[in-house]
Amino acid sequence: MEHWSRSAVLVASRLIHAGREEEFGRWADRFDQAARECAGGRGGMRLEQPNGLVHFIQRFESEEAARRWCDSDVRRRLAAEADAFSIEHSEIATGDRVQVRLPSEASVPKWKLWLATWAAVFPLLLVMNAAVKAVAGGLPQPAQLAITSLAMTAVLTWFVLPELRKRLRPWLFRDDKDGSLKKEPG
Repeated sequence: MEHWSRSAVLVASRLIHAGREEEFGRWADRFDQAARECAGGRGGMRLEQPNGLVHFIQRFESEEAARRWCDSDVRRRLAAEADAFSIEHSEIATGDRVQVRLPSEASVPKWKLWLATWAAVFPLLLVMNAAVKAVAGGLPQPAQLAITSLAMTAVLTWFVLPELRKRLRPWLFRDDKDGSLKKEPG
């Protein structure tokens, strides 16, 4: 019987660049297969989030086995290949109770969200204000602002911000210090 207190878990999170999801999926299948075949590996799972974050959770018989996998030529080659279309954060945890903090929307710095949102709002606001003034310029200003704000909020919510965040996610999630994924603050 295996003793859990000596086992190790490797959690490797990757953020997929927009438009590279299919390529990543093919790579992830090869990565999972290679991890299953490594010495000391005890299985794993892949958790996929809708915002392009994928978490690989792999269990090993020991911390040494996990480090051997991390340092192996196979994993290094696969990781270098994936670096072309994703960003990684990984850590090893040991013992019978494992706790890790995963990268998530909460890890994105507020100033980056503010800047991305402003970059979307400003040009949209200029266009919508001009359009409302041209079509409904005779209405009182509060009515014009109501029309503009309703239309702008809808366009931002359903079209602009989802696409913008998808395109900017490598920049939003990247740790400015080392280029890896920022993990959730704790």
